[in-house]
Amino acid sequence: MPTIERDGVEIFYEQTGHGHPVVFLHGWTMDHELWDRQVTALAPKFQCVTVDLRGHGASSKPLTGYSYDDHASDVRAVIDRLEADHVTLVGSSMGGSIAVRVAASEPGRIDQVVTVGCPPQLIADEHWPEGRPAEVVGSFVEHQRVARETTMRQIVADSVYSDIGEATEQWLFHLALRSPSWAAIGSWEGALASSVVPDISELKVPLLVIHGVHDRFVSNDAATRLAATAHNGRLEWFHHSGHFPFLEETERFNDVLTSFLLERGRQ
Repeated sequence: MPTIERDGVEIFYEQTGHGHPVVFLHGWTMDHELWDRQVTALAPKFQCVTVDLRGHGASSKPLTGYSYDDHASDVRAVIDRLEADHVTLVGSSMGGSIAVRVAASEPGRIDQVVTVGCPPQLIADEHWPEGRPAEVVGSFVEHQRVARETTMRQIVADSVYSDIGEATEQWLFHLALRSPSWAAIGSWEGALASSVVPDISELKVPLLVIHGVHDRFVSNDAATRLAATAHNGRLEWFHHSGHFPFLEETERFNDVLTSFLLERGRQ
């Protein structure tokens, strides 16, 4: 099982295929399996690297250390192991924010960034009014403590707009429960305390913002502003999707991602 160790924390990653490296980062309480359909489609042409963030999947689950900076340092360590200087980062939800943080701090190593349902900042304030009220996003912590299974089942249901089938919803629910309560709470609190809004304008590489118009967690206004704030950002709407367009409109998602990857030589 391929892992890297950083400060006593083991980070799992999986490499499939050859060619230009594409590093996939999942969102909160998910893991590397979330990208199965993308790896299947892209691995014949690209090196697909799927990472389990700390506290998730097969990676270590420490009691503390869940800030975006911690996650970003882990991702950089994986890229170091790959010995790659030209990487595309693809991140879902929280993973998109971490991808932005890595790209802004590693301008010479990252070629492109793709975010999917990405919240640059969870809590709304005067600098990012596109966030959500603190009491709404903060309530997730207490819900995790007192009704973990019920909460995660509802979050999975709210993550999709299209009918993905009961089996797929059950699979997502299983993935969510692989992240224990302390890691889920720690990761959520780390996200609440983090913002990549300042990082967006620091991006020196093309940014593709993919967003489901029926996303219940990240607003369309947030996606619009994210793409508009980046120097070289663009927005791709998915009109039949919620938070997981890579599952809800898989074929189109894979086509859009592949086209963006093939633009590297022309950028």
